[in-house]
Formats: sequence, structure tokens, C-alpha cells
Amino acid sequence: MEPPDVHEIPIRLIANDTELHPSHFCARRMTKVFKRWMIPEGYCWKSVPPHHKDKYWRHWKVFFRWDDTIPEDLIRAAYDRLAGIRYTALMHKLKKKRVQPVYVIDEAWRRYLEYWESEDFLARSSQATVNRNTEVEGPGLDPRRHDGGSVSFVTTQERLAPERRCRELTEATPDQSVDDEAVYLNVAGECPKGRVYGLGSLGRKKRRYARSLVLARPRCRIWCRVREFNVVAEQLRKVMEFMQEASRDEHGRSEPISKQQPPPPPSTATS
Repeated sequence: MEPPDVHEIPIRLIANDTELHPSHFCARRMTKVFKRWMIPEGYCWKSVPPHHKDKYWRHWKVFFRWDDTIPEDLIRAAYDRLAGIRYTALMHKLKKKRVQPVYVIDEAWRRYLEYWESEDFLARSSQATVNRNTEVEGPGLDPRRHDGGSVSFVTTQERLAPERRCRELTEATPDQSVDDEAVYLNVAGECPKGRVYGLGSLGRKKRRYARSLVLARPRCRIWCRVREFNVVAEQLRKVMEFMQEASRDEHGRSEPISKQQPPPPPSTATS
């Protein structure tokens, strides 16, 4: 038996210990193992000899690991269920293309073609097509069956969880817009002269108007922007404190320069 060419993937059982998870990794490895040993008798999963199924199992399980508390026979039972599905899907692709791949020997390919042309197979294939197209609630009222592929419902739920969570939070949060001017006035405040640094004409608004503007425009409550708002507000507050401190220092150092009287003109001597 060859060692695995990748690290062992952890797996577990779901659905009352009847299915492997994550199923897509398990299914891909099964298909690769099947392609290495395609035998003439293997025109369907039921016709594969038991000893050959054991060979598939041994070469598959070296790529995976599971908790020691899980019996191997439960893993094997779940493996057999998924292996039958994946082997059938592989043979279906071969039958549909009818082009001999490089991993199928000539003898095996000849046996496969004979089986696909047999009356028994054609009858069962026709019935299977009808079953796949049945709709539980009636024609046009229900999606078709057997369209999940190799991905289990648990994997689908895990993939859709972030999108579902975001949608729930969006629906539960009131739609409120952010007023940039109100946020700046609320954080920066006003200098003693009633102005706000960096806002131009907006900085000359009276304190009463600035206060009413802040109260009239509520802050955004969308959860995904709270942290960003707090970080920006804190940085802005520090900048304004630095600018105000620098302004006070500059004002303290500047002193009024007294105007000096020009010296009197020199006196002229008279003779």
C-alpha cells in the first residue's frame, strides 16, 4: 500500500453516524482510488468483488483520520454508502461520453460497453431517469430530486451560515444613515471662539446649532461599522487635542511688540 501524498484529513460522522463529513473530500479521494483499479467485473458497484472493495477501502482510509472513540466499522459502513454513490456516478460519466479513458484497460472497456447495451441495463436506466425527474408536490411545483451532488447538507449549511447571519442582522437592524458632519462636531467639539478646526464655514456655526445637529442625526447602529466608527472617532479626538494644545502654546509664546518712536532728527547749529 502506498503512503498518502497529502496530510491526513480529519473526518467525522453525521446524520446519526451514517454519513461522512466533509463528504466532498471523501468523495474525491474515492474517485481517485477507483480510477487506479478499474476491473472488467466492475461495470456497477454491486458487481465489484468483495475483496476488490476491501482494496478500495484500504487505499482510501490512509488519507483520513478520525477520533479513536469512533469504531472503524461505523466509518466503513458510511464509506460503503458513499462509495456506491460515487462509483455509480463515475460509471455514469463513462457511459455518457462513450470514450475510453486512459485509466480503463481494453478488456474492462469492452465489458462495460456490453453491459450498457444489455436490455436489463437499458430498462433500469430508463426507470432511474423517471425517478430522478419526479416532483413530490406535482409537476412544476417542486425541485427535482437527487441534485445535491457529493456535498452533504451539513457542508451546505456551513457554507451558507455567514450569509444567513449577515442577512438576519441586516433585517433586525434599523436602516439609519450616518451624518459625517454630526460625527465630526460631536467628536471635535468647539474652541472657545465657537469654531471647529478644519471645517471652514461649518466651523463657524454656533454652539447651539452644532448641538441640535448632533441630536437630530442619530449614530449608525449597523453592527459591522461600530468598531470602525470608534477607531476613527478616537483618532480624530487625539488629532483635535493636539491641534488645540499647539494653538494654545503658540498663543502663549507670542507677545505684543510695542511700537518704537522714531528718533528725533538731529539739531542743526545756527551761526
